[in-house]
Amino acid sequence: AQSAPSGGEPGTAQAAGASHVGETKTVRQLEVTLNRCRSRPEGILCEVLVRNLVDDREYCLFSGNRSRMVDDLGNVYTSPQAQLAEQFREGVACARLTSGVPTVGRLLFVAQNGSRQLPGEGARLALVQFYFDLSNYGDRSPTTIDVQFRGVAVTR
Repeated sequence: AQSAPSGGEPGTAQAAGASHVGETKTVRQLEVTLNRCRSRPEGILCEVLVRNLVDDREYCLFSGNRSRMVDDLGNVYTSPQAQLAEQFREGVACARLTSGVPTVGRLLFVAQNGSRQLPGEGARLALVQFYFDLSNYGDRSPTTIDVQFRGVAVTR
């Protein structure tokens, strides 16, 4: 199922209720499909497939405080690193996305400074947010792409 941006700010996709593996959201020029969020020893790894719907362009996936995960108790977790295609970087990963070709995006959410424990397998995440932007801001038009999945189950 696809959903166009509704509510929130322009360039933001939101949905009420639970997100399911395979759910696809289209925001501006990107189509983003939720693959899974799975529990790993080092944190919770959330993965999407990203499809560029326009001409080939370089996009960036941001980690840090832009992309985030919120558990059902309201605790916010961030990802120190992002992966987009073959690019795996701290802070931001940028890659050229070919029009129509699915490309993997990943964020690994970790407990910060051991201050709180991560949700375990079977937990539902209130929000998983992937924050994208174009790497070239020359046209001065709004370019941020904020894709949100809600009620995401954590798997093994």
